[in-house]
Amino acid sequence: MAGARKFALNYISRDDLCALTREASEVSGISYVMDGDKEEVENILRKVDKSEKTSSNIINLNIEALIKSKALRAQ
Repeated sequence: MAGARKFALNYISRDDLCALTREASEVSGISYVMDGDKEEVENILRKVDKSEKTSSNIINLNIEALIKSKALRAQ
């Protein structure tokens, strides 16, 4: 209850619970603790992966621009 920041039983719902074992999850229908935030974590990781690719592209473009400007100065 304290982990859910709910300090009375009437405030707790099934969504606030998680099963600590796979067996308990299968019997109760409550999500397993390790699967609880799996979708949310995967979405965050996808967003991070996309932003890293974007950052990498920006860095590559900056490096190309720097090389071109140095080549122009050398002429």
